[in-house]
Amino acid sequence: MELELGGRKALITGASRGIGRACAEVLAEEGCDVVLVSRTAADLEAAKAKITAQHNVAVRCFPLDLSDSKVSTPWPRNAPRPIS
Repeated sequence: MELELGGRKALITGASRGIGRACAEVLAEEGCDVVLVSRTAADLEAAKAKITAQHNVAVRCFPLDLSDSKVSTPWPRNAPRPIS
């Protein structure tokens, strides 16, 4: 599928498993740089490793629980540094 997304950026929440991870992989396949957000750093690293091994895109990971209002309210303005 060609969606003409090369060079764009995509923010994917819930990106370490399930539908979120599948979306991240498809967007990377289409040429999008991806920003992955999920609660589990180890799962994010695994998703990043797979995506970077298969696609020539930039991948940044943020281990955040966006259901926690203390985290999600100031984010992304005060986003923590990515883990990788």
